[in-house]
Amino acid sequence: MEHKRKCVLVSLNDDISEIRELADSLELDVLTIFVQFRKNPNPKYYVGSGKVKEIKDYIDENKIDIAVFNASLKPSQQYNLENFLEITVFDRIRLILEIFADRAHSEEAKLQVELAKLQYEIPLLRDWIHKARYGERPGFMAGGEYEVAQYYEICKRRIKKNKQKLKKIEKEREIRRKQRREIGYYLVSIVGYTNAGKSTLFNLIAGESVAVEDKLFTTLSTTTRRISDLKKPIILTDTVGLIDNLPHWIIGAFHSTLEEIFLSDLILLIIDGSEPIDEINRKLKTSFDVLLPDLEPSKIVLLINKIDKVQLNNRDKEEILDKVTKNLLTAIVVDHKIKDIIPLSAIEEEYKENIINLIIDVFDYPARLSIVLPNQENTQSFVSWLHSHCEIQSIKYGRQIKIDLKCREKNVNHITKKSSELGGNATIS
Repeated sequence: MEHKRKCVLVSLNDDISEIRELADSLELDVLTIFVQFRKNPNPKYYVGSGKVKEIKDYIDENKIDIAVFNASLKPSQQYNLENFLEITVFDRIRLILEIFADRAHSEEAKLQVELAKLQYEIPLLRDWIHKARYGERPGFMAGGEYEVAQYYEICKRRIKKNKQKLKKIEKEREIRRKQRREIGYYLVSIVGYTNAGKSTLFNLIAGESVAVEDKLFTTLSTTTRRISDLKKPIILTDTVGLIDNLPHWIIGAFHSTLEEIFLSDLILLIIDGSEPIDEINRKLKTSFDVLLPDLEPSKIVLLINKIDKVQLNNRDKEEILDKVTKNLLTAIVVDHKIKDIIPLSAIEEEYKENIINLIIDVFDYPARLSIVLPNQENTQSFVSWLHSHCEIQSIKYGRQIKIDLKCREKNVNHITKKSSELGGNATIS
């Protein structure tokens, strides 16, 4: 049995729940927590010199492996801390990257994680090279300026190579996405904070058995399945979890994965309804800040998960659902024009029908049209648009293109007008 690595947590405030959860997710054994209340970090050691000496004494006495700091350390601070404490130092970002590395299984996830880790190391390497030139011996790789500078060049080459490989994977995904569009598939993505229950909900709807653990970032790669219970061709995707204050370069490293969200036809935004209301609202605000710049509010449905954990005196299920929903109809939701709010428990089969019916309603196209178009080059973009926005019942190519389809009522006028402009016609059938 592998022993857990022993660690200490260091913070400038007592808001340590997330950093503790991150440490637990990496299976670190947290022996103690050092908190030094101060407004501004010490520029050299993050904490004061007296506190860092206290931490050092504890580390030596208890044979600690890792010191985890509840912050994003500057390169100089990390350098100073590793040299003084003589153990590995993780800040918040490095801890998240280590969890990513532990969870990455697909080729794409491994490339994305390595890219993010390399981009994290680049500024550290620059700082260590700078210090080596002034006679200090960087601790990184136990080497001096030459070894660190050599590794710096290797990192830059690896970054370039990984970006090229990810670009190729992104193009391959775009081809598959285009093929799905052409045969009329719709994409539904499950989005939300890490550990909100995305994979559990995915398993409920798709009838799958994707790994579910009570840990952060269990899902790093998107998992895509067709919803077998539906006659309509609808694809469901489980995505990587959101988390606060990630640097833009980490988000950039996962661009090809996150892009799947923004190109979805429907977003199921899931939150943990058992958390305190203030925490729910904070996470909602962050989720909207991330999603809504690139998405129409009408594409988002808010799912309040884990209502089975909501502690209320009255255990009548209908009253629980009603209370949870009303508590979440906050100004944040109203301001962002999110209309559909559904409470559920993703571990209970009885809620599956509600979600399936919701998806059916979203993609229920009541209007039926028969279209005849001239088969010429300038009609192809319109045919592609029809594939993206309608449910194609049949399509036949000859001198004319004959299409039978179902669409939303709001699109009937546009389709009729565009068909006429192209020299064809559309009739309601």
